[in-house]
Formats: sequence, structure tokens, C-alpha cells
Amino acid sequence: MKNLFLKKVVFVSIFVVACLVAVSLFFIDLEDEAVYRGSGLQQEFFQFENDFFKNIDSQLEALYLKHGELEVPEVEIKELSENALEKIRVFEEKNDLVELSDPDIYFRIQRLKIFVHMNVLNDPIATEKIIDELPDDENKLHLIEDYIAVFSFNHEQAIKNYLQKNENWIAKLDKQFYDELKSKVFLSAPIGKDFPNHFPGYKTLRGSELDLRDKQGKIILIDFWATWCVPCISELPYLIEANNAYGEKGFEIISISLDENRDSFLKFLREWNISWEQFFDGNGFAGPLVREYGVRSLPTTFLLGRDGKVIEKDLQGTELLRILSRLMK
Repeated sequence: MKNLFLKKVVFVSIFVVACLVAVSLFFIDLEDEAVYRGSGLQQEFFQFENDFFKNIDSQLEALYLKHGELEVPEVEIKELSENALEKIRVFEEKNDLVELSDPDIYFRIQRLKIFVHMNVLNDPIATEKIIDELPDDENKLHLIEDYIAVFSFNHEQAIKNYLQKNENWIAKLDKQFYDELKSKVFLSAPIGKDFPNHFPGYKTLRGSELDLRDKQGKIILIDFWATWCVPCISELPYLIEANNAYGEKGFEIISISLDENRDSFLKFLREWNISWEQFFDGNGFAGPLVREYGVRSLPTTFLLGRDGKVIEKDLQGTELLRILSRLMK
């Protein structure tokens, strides 16, 4: 129990900062401010919302300074959360907030509750319950996306069950987004899992079919990259060395490029003498394979064992060479 709690506290310290940045961008842009300074309840809620996040941030910071990030007592996290939820309840009661009175403010109030249960209390059940009470619309989709990002690492099966339970309305509203949500669950903790075979139907620059079923028994590196990505370029010498050393011994690289200019991409491959399989469609982050695998940053790599399961993710530098030297014996 203690180990789980320690992990929770570490995560909260990192995630709250990220969330506060996202919230500030989402809630406090100039257009929103103009609207919420309009009158009455809207103006009052705008101030309440800002004060709410500032208070949580300052209280968490005080707890970390007092105890250290790894030793915050669970009882103090619980007390902070209860106080935050009580402030929300009082605001709701004071303004008699229900969904039909002001749908936008009602939604944002629920989002505040979700923030507490998700990012402070680390409570997936309470988070799910609040989300389920909201209308099945695009706002709810993005809350589900946040829910998956926070909980899928330690609650993977529960997340999968939740997505399956909601598949009909989500897929009907946005099939592509539903597929991306499933990818996010996989990407949260892919080690030891079968790598999803989204490749059938796609071809490399040389016209070869991309189908992992044809590559059983090989060690495969799936590499999402781009020639404009500086960290990707810094990894290229290691990929080239790995390909030269093990390319004829059962190791293969499949790269998915996010470049958009075909001519400059081909010129780059020639200059670097890159010979392994490359998929290119010129669509960048909007490309189908990038969406289907939920890739959000570069480089993103997956090392697959001979059985098609993920051995490692996002290897850097000599790590790939070291692992291959062991696997290829």
C-alpha cells in the first residue's frame, strides 16, 4: 500500500504542474476571459475556478516542502482533497447549479471534481462515476482521454473495460478518436504486450507490405521519426550501427517517417545511406499509422521480440546495441 501511495505522490507532483499549465491555457485565454467577465454567475465562477487551482497548487507545494515529495502522509492528501471538494459543493449549493441551469458552468464544475479525484486522490472509480454522469459529447471525450492518461498504467484492464462499455457512443461520435483512445491504453505500459499490427495494407517506399505477421521470429525495431527531429538524428548513428551489425542475423528496422516533403526525405536517406524499410505518406502527425499508434512525440521506438511482444520502448544511444548483443547470441 505504501509503495502505491509513494508512486501516487510522485505522480501528483509532476502531473499537477502539467495540468495547471493546461488549465491556464484552456481556461484563461483572452476570449474566455472576455466571456467570463460578462456578468453575475459567469464572472463569479471564473474567479472561483482560478482561485481553486491556485489553492491546490500552493497547498501541495507546502506539503512537499514540509514532508518531502516521497513522504507526504496519505491523511494530509485526503484532507486537502476533502477541503477542495467541499468548496466545490458550497459553490454549487450557493448558486443552485444543475445541468440545465448553465450547461457550460455545470460541466466545468464537474471537471473540477474530476481533477481532485483523478490528480490528487488517484481514485479511478470516483473519476469514472462523475464522467458517466455527463452528456455523451465531445467535452466528455476529452475527459475520458485525461482519465486514460492518468490511470491506464496501473489500471489497464479497468480502462479497457470502460472503453468497451462506452464503445457504441464514442465510436459513433468519433471512430478515429475511439481508436486513438485504445492506442493510448497500450502506450501507457506496452512492455510485455503484443504490438498491435496496424500495418496490413500499407507499403514501404520500396513497395514492400508492412505486415508484422510476416516477420515472426525476427527482432523488430519500430521507429517513428522525422528528418527535422534533432533527437531522431542523434539516434541515427546507433540505428545504422545496429542495422549493419545485425541486419542479416534476424534484426530488422521499420521506420515510419513524419516528414512531409518526399524529395527532401529521399535525399536525406541517400546522404545518410539508410537502407532499411521506410514508410512515408507525407501527412506528418496526421498520418494514419501515427494516429493509430497514438504517437505524440519523436522519436518513439518499440523493440519487438521474436514473439511480437514489446521488449523495450524508446531506447536511447547504446541501449539498443547492448540489448541486441544479448538477444542475437
